[in-house]
Amino acid sequence: MIVVVTVQQYLRHGYNNYSIFASSLKLLLAHQSLYVPHPEFYNDLYKYSPTFALFMAPFTWQPVFTGLLCWNLLNGFALFAAIRALWPDERRVVATMALVAIELVTSMQNTQSNALVAALIVLVFVHMEREQSWRAGLSIAAGFFLKGYGAAVGLLAVLYPKRFRIAGATLAWGVALAALPLIVISADELLRQYGDWANVRETFDPERKASVMRVWARYVDAGGSALFIQVAGGVLLLLPFARVRQWRDPLFRLRMLASLLVALVIFNDSAEPPTYVIAMTGCAIWYLSEPVRSRTDHIVTLAIMLGVSLISTDLYPRAGRTLIGPYTAKAVGCLILWLRMNWELLTWHEGRSIPKAR
Repeated sequence: MIVVVTVQQYLRHGYNNYSIFASSLKLLLAHQSLYVPHPEFYNDLYKYSPTFALFMAPFTWQPVFTGLLCWNLLNGFALFAAIRALWPDERRVVATMALVAIELVTSMQNTQSNALVAALIVLVFVHMEREQSWRAGLSIAAGFFLKGYGAAVGLLAVLYPKRFRIAGATLAWGVALAALPLIVISADELLRQYGDWANVRETFDPERKASVMRVWARYVDAGGSALFIQVAGGVLLLLPFARVRQWRDPLFRLRMLASLLVALVIFNDSAEPPTYVIAMTGCAIWYLSEPVRSRTDHIVTLAIMLGVSLISTDLYPRAGRTLIGPYTAKAVGCLILWLRMNWELLTWHEGRSIPKAR
């Protein structure tokens, strides 16, 4: 699948995002600002951290095709490896990858880093479960320097006894990674780069994004406050943390991971359809973590999940896009599932356990 998508995008020159990533280190080495237009290399703007430019060193001087292939392989297999580390049995690994496959293709067709972000978030959870504080801290810090909101998984550290050790490890790794570009640029240049990075958020256009806020503005109240919706979503996300007695339940913690993965996308005013590989990973983990589901539950839940993914494909009639397009369907579908996740977390009872392999 990865090879086919890579060939497709290479032949149609559909790899502008990859060009942005791969060219960033060249610009850093040339002591140029990363956050201004560079039409000689790509369209649009670079919106990642200065440290991320160094991460792209293995791809920067490769031919476009091999670099693009390696980039897509990294994203796809990183997500696979993270899911493989999460689940104890192979059947659920296969089922999870099958449920996220279409969203993974969408992300790779846009040569995005979203699958890598999802992988890092899942790996943070795995490291926390295994009491590997330094590895968890590295993954949290790496998630921040890849995409700022990737560090939000650090919230889950509250659920673990070693929360302060994880916080300390994250801080140490964060400082180290923040300073990493100093090996190629001066301290003054690095500070300017970080200042420019902080301002690049102003270039996001919420009207072009696939978030709950956009759906609200389009169909309910065009003058409504996007911040209010984000705050409300944040409160709902945090409410289950108040159930301190449930923190010791591994399935409760797993469902918290699933809820976080979805919330990071649907309440993100920079979310796009390719970002939904992160949300669908959360939906798949939540769905497959339930030991027993009714037939109706299977049908309804799978219908929503498949609808969220298939609406981005040619299987969805083009005429229907005028009624409800991918941007709206993805946000609303994932919101419905996320609200159910949170209801389950808020009404959780002890004694449930993660299902064993059959």
